[in-house]
Amino acid sequence: MVKRNFFKIFATILILTGFLLVRYVENEWLDDGLYDFFQYDYLQQALPSLSFKQMIIKNSIHYWLNALLAIAFLKLYIKQNHLISFLSLFYGFFYILLLFFLWIAIHYYQAGQYLFLFYIRRLLIQPVFLFLLIPILLLEQNRKSS
Repeated sequence: MVKRNFFKIFATILILTGFLLVRYVENEWLDDGLYDFFQYDYLQQALPSLSFKQMIIKNSIHYWLNALLAIAFLKLYIKQNHLISFLSLFYGFFYILLLFFLWIAIHYYQAGQYLFLFYIRRLLIQPVFLFLLIPILLLEQNRKSS
């Protein structure tokens, strides 16, 4: 039992370190061209010239690194394997949906209407879904075990 708890703690620390590393290198390796735009006076500016292909690649890498870390983290604490399969489908579905919305946000962006683009990009590059899924999956696990 002690060995198992030690493994969970060690794996949790590794996964959380992975999240921090992704966050640390995002401006250097995963910059999609919008980081500086949203850091400064973006309220009335037009978008900088962006390579949509490069933006998709970098945001996809960012999204899937966070998704894999999130699934690994949840796998440590969720005992039911069908929920892990569900998570993979969940992340895949939202990846496609968010890319579609990102395309819309980029192609129909007008100066001053930045919120939609800001939040779609935020959902792609931050592990937001992990924080939404933890309570849902723990409740589901407790409901199944009782």
